[in-house]
Amino acid sequence: GNSFSNIYELKKTGGAIGEQVSSLRISQEGTKIVAGIIEESGAKNKVTSIGLNGQNQSLLFESEKSGVFIDAWSEKSNKIAYSEGCINCDGNLVSPVIRDLSTNKTTKLSEKAQPGTMTTVEGNTDLSQIVIVYGKADTAPGDGIGINIVAPYTVSKVDTSTGKESV
Repeated sequence: GNSFSNIYELKKTGGAIGEQVSSLRISQEGTKIVAGIIEESGAKNKVTSIGLNGQNQSLLFESEKSGVFIDAWSEKSNKIAYSEGCINCDGNLVSPVIRDLSTNKTTKLSEKAQPGTMTTVEGNTDLSQIVIVYGKADTAPGDGIGINIVAPYTVSKVDTSTGKESV
């Protein structure tokens, strides 16, 4: 009973892998999607908005990092919350930021959270308020794969216009 249509089709380029999507989100308003698109492994990431019908593609910004991990995007307020790192690698120690796309000013969401310890980033419709959850990196020897984030966890709210973080 369901029917689907393509919104975007990844291209096979000259390299071995071709285009990849590092992350994908629907806008806070539910009218478009935003995707981090990499033409080849290790290439710049082109963060692009695409209409839900596949039309009206627009480059929002480019990142030198191949991994752009989008948490939220508001078309109305022209803000995006994301973190940067690598893709096709063994892990990332990232710190989420908020970017005002009208000025291209990027601000770290939390000065208190250590890179790689964020577990959740959620924003209201216009991304003026963002709730973040972060823990502590487990330094105990483990299996050597990835980073274990452990308690205590902190849940805090960030006012993105002032940068003020409250627990």
